[in-house]
Amino acid sequence: MAFLNNKTTQSDFAANLKILYFITTKCISYPLFIFNIFFDLLTKNFNQFFIMDITTSIKFLPNIYAGDDDYEEGFDDNLVINKELGECFLCPLCFGIPRNPVVIKKCGHGFCEVCIAKHVIESANHSSKDRGFTTKCPVCSGLFTKFDPIGYDEFNIPSKKAFNLIQLKCPYGCSYIGSPHEVDDHQTYECPKRTVFCPYMDCKQKMTYEKLMAEHIMNCEKLIIYCESCFLPMPKAEVSTHNCKDRLAQALKCM
Repeated sequence: MAFLNNKTTQSDFAANLKILYFITTKCISYPLFIFNIFFDLLTKNFNQFFIMDITTSIKFLPNIYAGDDDYEEGFDDNLVINKELGECFLCPLCFGIPRNPVVIKKCGHGFCEVCIAKHVIESANHSSKDRGFTTKCPVCSGLFTKFDPIGYDEFNIPSKKAFNLIQLKCPYGCSYIGSPHEVDDHQTYECPKRTVFCPYMDCKQKMTYEKLMAEHIMNCEKLIIYCESCFLPMPKAEVSTHNCKDRLAQALKCM
């Protein structure tokens, strides 16, 4: 058996199956070597389109918690290595180092993007009508609109350099160290201790990435493999009950 991507190009297989059906029904008088050539080409087609390098294709499975409000809040200041520099960028709402820092232009106070966004929404729900669309800064109470905060891309060059000099440890306890943006990407797409879903269709078990690779990925019952006799894909759980003749007949009916 060989391993297949779940998103197999079924149209390519259907085309090959139609050719096989045509040859076997219309060209039965052709020499046997014609069939051998066809099956060789069919095998190469499967190898080209279906066989996947599992470790490469799922290397960057995203953390399932990325995007949650709690996840997007700042990094705990205990993770900061150069604390004096880190304190210059602490968010006064979550007391963490922002993943995505923003600054209110009018007063210069900085926050996490997600924290100030929640503050604006909460303030709008409790504000008086005469304040209109303005919100009070959580630090100095100066009024600003939702359009006033600027993101990292609009920071001046010295501010960007200073922010990128902050060094953080990975929140999951691995050995990785980097700037806030680097640790954010690492925690989301690279850390072996991040929580991910099994990528196979209909499985969706959640576990750490390192457990997925070490124990689950090659043993998942939803893993798609293909039969070396009929070349049809099937879940690993169906190997013991797979019948090539029945599956080929079923496939032909679907054409």
